[in-house]
Parts: sequence; C-alpha cells; structure tokens
Amino acid sequence: MLGALLCMAAGTWLFLLSLRAPPRLLGVYSRPGFWYPLKLVLFYLLLRLRHWREDAGGDENEGSSSESGSNSGSSSKADSGAGVGSAPGQKVKKRPTPEMMERVQPLSDHPKAIDAVYFSSGNATGHYLVAATARRPKGVINGLLYLRIPGVGLLQLPKMPDTLLFGDGEHFGAEGLRITPLEPMAAWRIQYEGPMKMRGSPLSQLQVELDVTFTSDQPYFHFDTDMDLWTLARCVAREPWSPHFFHTLQQAHQSHYEQMGRLEGTAVVDGLAHVLRLHSIRDHSYGYRREWKLMHRYGLHMFTTEDGLQGNVGVICQPTVLSQLEMGYVCRGGQIEPVTKVDLLLWQHGENGHPPTDYAFSFTAGGMEYLVEVTVLEAPEFYIGWEWETRVVECMVCFRVNGRKGWGVAEWDYRHHGGRPHIYASHDPAWTADLVKDCDDETGDISEEGLRCVVHYPELHLSKRTNVILLSERSYSKLLQSKKLRGKLEGEERHFPQCEGVPVPTYDPHVEGYHRPCYIKFVRVARKESKSERPQENQIVRDECEPPQENHLVQDESKSELPQENHCNGFVIHDSNESTT
Repeated sequence: MLGALLCMAAGTWLFLLSLRAPPRLLGVYSRPGFWYPLKLVLFYLLLRLRHWREDAGGDENEGSSSESGSNSGSSSKADSGAGVGSAPGQKVKKRPTPEMMERVQPLSDHPKAIDAVYFSSGNATGHYLVAATARRPKGVINGLLYLRIPGVGLLQLPKMPDTLLFGDGEHFGAEGLRITPLEPMAAWRIQYEGPMKMRGSPLSQLQVELDVTFTSDQPYFHFDTDMDLWTLARCVAREPWSPHFFHTLQQAHQSHYEQMGRLEGTAVVDGLAHVLRLHSIRDHSYGYRREWKLMHRYGLHMFTTEDGLQGNVGVICQPTVLSQLEMGYVCRGGQIEPVTKVDLLLWQHGENGHPPTDYAFSFTAGGMEYLVEVTVLEAPEFYIGWEWETRVVECMVCFRVNGRKGWGVAEWDYRHHGGRPHIYASHDPAWTADLVKDCDDETGDISEEGLRCVVHYPELHLSKRTNVILLSERSYSKLLQSKKLRGKLEGEERHFPQCEGVPVPTYDPHVEGYHRPCYIKFVRVARKESKSERPQENQIVRDECEPPQENHLVQDESKSELPQENHCNGFVIHDSNESTT
C-alpha cells in the first residue's frame, strides 16, 4: 500500500513538473521542456500535412516560382514584426505572380504598415554598398545608404544614424535616394544624388551621384514555402505553447523573399568616378505592420565566396513568437538549399549590445556542414522608428566559409529603449506632429499570468501587456545592490515602495521578475554611484541611460589616412583600381 502511494505521489510530481516550462535563458531565450520531443513531431506533421493538402489541391500559385526559376515558390517570414497572414513555413503566397510581388505594395491602414526593400553588396577588393527603403504611411520612409570605397572611406547619408526620411509615398525613395523595380525577379535600379558624410566626420560633406543596377538570373527564396520544415518545427517546439502563442504566431507574419545577384554601376564622389562591380543580395518585405518593439535582437550573415557560394544565414529572437528562429539558405549554380541547423547562440554573441568582431559559427544546409569565420572591417550603426525602437549594427566583413575567402555583411539588430534624440526629432516636418505613430493591438508583448514586477513604478503607466522578465541571479544581485544604495538616500530618491518590493533573502525564479522600464529606473542609482560598473543583462541600462552613439567596433579609418591595402581573411587585397575619371 505504501509503495503504491509513493508511486502515485512520484507520478503526480513528475506530471506537474512536466507542465512547467523551463526558465528562459536571460529571461528571453526559451529552452526545450519535458514535452519537447512530442511537440516537435506534432508540429512537423502539422506542417507536412498542410503541404500535402496543398500539393494535392494543385496550388495555383506555384507557377510563380517556375516562372522565376525558384525551387519551390515564394513565401513569408516571421521576422521583425507582426502582420496578417500565415505563419512561416506554410505554403501560402499573398502575391500570386512575380509581377505583383515586385511592385510597390499598397499599405494597410495600420500606422506601422510596411513595404520594404533592402540591398547588401560587396566584393573582394573591399567595396561595399548597403541601401534600403521601407515605405510607411503618409510618405514616411525608413531609409539608409552606406557606400565604402577603398581610398575614400565609408560614406553615409547626412541624417544617419537617424533613418527617418520623407517622400511622396508612391516610390521606394525619399530625399535623393530612390530604388526602382525594372523587371520582375531580374533587375532593380538604385540611385542617389546629394551630399553624404564620412563616417567619423559628422561635419564632412561630399557630393555623391550614385547609379547602379541589380541584375539576377538566380531563383528567389521565399520564407513561407522554402524553409526546412523540420528546422521550423524545432524552433516552434522549443517555445511554451498556449492558445495565445499560436494566435501570436499566426499574426507575426510578413511576406518576405530574397534573391542573389550582381550590382554594377558608378559612384561619382566629388567629381571622381568609381566603377562598382559587386556581388549582392536583395530582399522585399511587406505586411500589415512591422513592430520593431517586438524584436529582442537578431544576427544575420549575408556572404559570397570566391568559388561562387552565396548565402544568408542567421538567428532571429522575437520572444513573443520565436525566441530562437534558425533561418537561411545557400545558393550555388542556381540551386537553393535551406538551412537545417544554425549553431549560433545569440546569448553568447554580443548579448551586451556589442557584436563580436572576430568570431565563428557553423550551419548545415543540403546535408553539408559549413564553418563560417567572420572578421569585421567596419561597423556603423543606425536606428529605426519614431522612437528609435531598434538599433542595427551593419558590419561590413570578410568571411571564410569552409576555408574559402568571402565577403559580405553581418547585420546585428538590438531592441533600443533610449528614444529618439530631440536634435533629430526637431527637424521633422511640421505635419508629422499630427501623425498617429503607434497604436496598441493584440500582438503586443503579453505578460505571462502570475508574474510580478518586484520594482513596479505605477507612474510609468505601463500597459498590462508589457512583458515581465523573470529574475536571474545577475539581475537579482543588481537589484539588491541598488536597494542598498537607495537605502542611504533621502526623500524621493530613496524609492521606498520599490525597495520594499525587492524580495529578501531570496526570490522565486518562476514568479518574480521586472518590467524593463522599471528595472532601468530602479538600478540607475548604481550607475550614479559607480560609473565603472555596467549591467551585464541584455545591456538594459546602457541603452536607456546613455546617449546613443556609433558603435566603433573597429578602428575608424576616417580618422586617419586610409591604407592602400585591405586585409581580408589573412590575405592582403590591393586596391582594385576600379576608379576612373
């Protein structure tokens, strides 16, 4: 009898334990739980069944892929925001033909509706070009342009690191920058005419005329239909499941496709012409809305190697949907292979807000393992949104992929809480003051039931949907330190209610946590006491309390005479002499 009772008690304890999701790493990254193997198989079968049904029904949209040479058509990607449509991996296309996909898309009525194009280009001689325009309502454009020419330096738009531009709303362009589709899945044109400044020299001004054309005969990769289903199932099974999770997963969608090609043309800088011949990758995204506030961070690597391999590989962390989405593909000789595994742990690579400058990771695609080594040459950064909701470090790098020399761009994104400085906002057109720039909807950050912010500030007027991050040993230690410091203060600076809320002598790691704004406000006293101390968890206080500044990860070449050689992956690469007058 006693043995039976003990067995029942043990079984009950194991069952209850299995219902509890493991604590997230750093309060952000989900880990596989007790039911992970079963969830993995179930979700994979669900995805496979959906594909079987659509194949049996003869998906009328599949013809668009064969017209452009794609292996399996076009799709969408749960990347940087929420929108209306299917979850990634579902065989659904919102635009049935390349002609419809490649045009300027109608924007939804959401204040953060999105229609964006992006080009990333480079070559072995150290030339790089990055251009992007994201159409928003009322003619607002999130636009950027970088141009790196050996012997000249790294040029950027005058407003950068701010990216808010203002156009007519009808084109991918504003304030001198324009990106135009010429032929579906075959040709685009990038133009710019106006001043640019040298990185590191904000008062410099060089007159630039840029005219380059992207061409491609390569297939395009669409993230809804072309992602590896088992890889997607692994990423979804890792997350805690609930009805709300699947609702958010359904909503967190934008159509997103990419294509490899070449970029050729000229850049005239202060009257001196430079010929550009670059390998390039482009993408096009559109959807109901893109909300950068939902993104914690990501790391993407876009590369070309000397033997013709091209790819885009990385990991995306959007905690309300998928905290570790492994994504990407490689392209060689017109054949595309989706990645099946990306061994890039974000929390071990620049979680403090500073991306690494010399690192390596591996990934698998088409049954082959690739070792990627990265060396950063330049690392400018920019901010996106009315509140500078996100900070992007655009690294121009040298690659080695399985020993083969390569080049390209590594893009690291971080959630930014510091706001948009008044010096930039004060120059916005007067009519922007009347714009509706944000709104609450169901896809916002949702707190898990039962979690409590131990240092809550009612005056911050936080939404009930603001995410609560569970305490870790590091964050708890920081709260105790700040509580001790505030105990020595008097008056309002003591923050007595919040000090009383910090649990002692220990805390419940499953219930007690903090809202980011509340944590930042409470621990700010520690920075006043010791400027040498920096918080280690998610770079929270640095992003909030310090004015934004460019992240100079490598020596700023613009501050000294530029070398005539570029050292890339151990090779000395001489100036290509592509400049002509």
